[in-house]
Amino acid sequence: MTTTIDRPTSENAATRVISANGGANIIISHGDYNVVGTRPVRHDGVDKDKALYKGHAIAAVAAINVHVAEAACKLIEVVYEVLPAVVGIKDAIAPGATLIHPEITQKSLGNETGIHSNITKHARHQLGDPDAAFAKADVIVEREFTTSMIHQGYIEPTNATAMWNLDGKITIWTSTQGAFAVRDSTSRILGVPVSRVRAIPQEIGGGFGGKVNVYLEPVAALLSRESGRPVKLIMSRAEVFQATGPAPGSWSKIKFGATKDGHLVAMSAEIYMESGAYPGSDTGAAMRCIYAPYKCDDMRVDGYDVLTNRPKTAAYRAPGAPQTSFASEQVIDELAEKLGMDPIEFRLLNASHEGVRQVHGPLHKKVGGIEVLNATKEH
Repeated sequence: MTTTIDRPTSENAATRVISANGGANIIISHGDYNVVGTRPVRHDGVDKDKALYKGHAIAAVAAINVHVAEAACKLIEVVYEVLPAVVGIKDAIAPGATLIHPEITQKSLGNETGIHSNITKHARHQLGDPDAAFAKADVIVEREFTTSMIHQGYIEPTNATAMWNLDGKITIWTSTQGAFAVRDSTSRILGVPVSRVRAIPQEIGGGFGGKVNVYLEPVAALLSRESGRPVKLIMSRAEVFQATGPAPGSWSKIKFGATKDGHLVAMSAEIYMESGAYPGSDTGAAMRCIYAPYKCDDMRVDGYDVLTNRPKTAAYRAPGAPQTSFASEQVIDELAEKLGMDPIEFRLLNASHEGVRQVHGPLHKKVGGIEVLNATKEH
């Protein structure tokens, strides 16, 4: 038996079960996210009306063993309509770019703009007047940098086991860094009270920030409800790389200025972060981190959250910081070189310390940057 799956036309988020040979049930979901206002709650389990990236699941199969499940999967014939895709930041923000979520409007500086765009959010932090302060600089370095998406590469693949009991309560065993995040997300995606979901974390075999979001848990729960038995789902290594959240790619435009005696007088940056197929990248953290090692009275950073036809991005060891540090530290090195200063001495002269105001407002508490620089210098 071959089952052809056309794109669902129903707006109903319910599942339907198609009986297949070999004792398997094929579960086809008509909804991959709930909508809160105009903002989708992201769920990379099974897609709604279009696959948004390579690896985005469109169906799930439950069977008595993996061999029957594989046979059942081969019975599914998918008919795709190929749509234009945007797979990079510059493509996504170009005029006339295909909109990944046409219903989303851009939020800029805390206000709804009504503009339909792949840029879902624009935020800004600013101290002083950097535009005026650049006039005081003897040396200015202005550069652009790009980084690619990169996966955490944890050893144990993503997995989940779920049991939907007859009393309506769901128990999930999963390799996760965030049991409460799994519980809350699964509750929201399935539309069941959070009190009915219990998430039991297992050993994770590595995560590095990448095992907080849910991927398989809601799907395993639905399969368990339909089959009346516990269901375990495990991704292959290829599926992990294609369909779970990597660290976001970025495009940064950096402009720093310093006086001839080595003091930073103005800092400006634009940071575009790839959120993948759903809103919500590490833009906020990147904006807070980019200037954190340095003191300067006049600085501004603009952050942009950008949708692309890639997996929804996730945390990876100091989210947002590696991308922006990669950019800003190269500009710091180039400033030191142009001024004829040792790069460590230049950093010591401009290093943050307790009481220095950060670009987003708070004062630094005790930090160890100066101590680390001195230890590095002595070493």
